[in-house]
Amino acid sequence: MTSTHAAAILPPPHAHAHAQPAILSVSFAFALQLFDLIGIFVFALSGGVLAVRHRLDLFGVLVLACATAVTGGMVRDVLIGAIPPASLADWRYLATAMFAGLVTFRWHRIIERLRNPVL
Repeated sequence: MTSTHAAAILPPPHAHAHAQPAILSVSFAFALQLFDLIGIFVFALSGGVLAVRHRLDLFGVLVLACATAVTGGMVRDVLIGAIPPASLADWRYLATAMFAGLVTFRWHRIIERLRNPVL
């Protein structure tokens, strides 16, 4: 086998060096997205708990949970010029907030008991 055939079969020595950073950047982006959604969920829980304390119905709990979870991020995005805000551009933000609102409405007593150990 000549050197030209070997070069055609074997990848260049630096070919794998580019694959690893791409994998790391994807996993880093996934971790950031996951932490962002966890934060949305926790803020929505706190808004939902407040709504349940004030004896709001399911619609009121969902509205307050979503408003608590995504309003701060929307204001930030508008101030830095990221239009449309991420919470409107990506359905997962509002879906996570709505899910947390439903969880809070259904299991608010359990969530209230967890409040003191978390604080």
